Amino acid sequence: MTPLPPGFQPFSAEDRQAQLAELEARCRRAASVCRPHDARRAQELEALAGAAAGLLEAGHDQAALTELAAGAPRPPGWTDPRALDAGLPLEPWQAEVAPDLDRIEALAVLLRTLARR
Repeated sequence: MTPLPPGFQPFSAEDRQAQLAELEARCRRAASVCRPHDARRAQELEALAGAAAGLLEAGHDQAALTELAAGAPRPPGWTDPRALDAGLPLEPWQAEVAPDLDRIEALAVLLRTLARR
């Protein structure tokens, strides 16, 4: 195993459990909001929630976390502040789900990384 750079250490098991639990909960909530409007995205989010739940139950290593995070669906273009239509009014369901989608993306990044302490 490659030694970690100075000042870095792995997330604790408790950190990872909390990240996975939050990912599962946010994916399930986002899927329920998306389902009537974007069935494909809802299905992808449910699959990610199920995978996170599986790792919570069965345990995980960094490779499993990286694989899980790599499978996270890309956020929709309307959540990207660099998009041409950024700043335009969102549909109510989009405004409701956007914070969860942003956090899901952030959690996917966290699950692939090491913590700086």
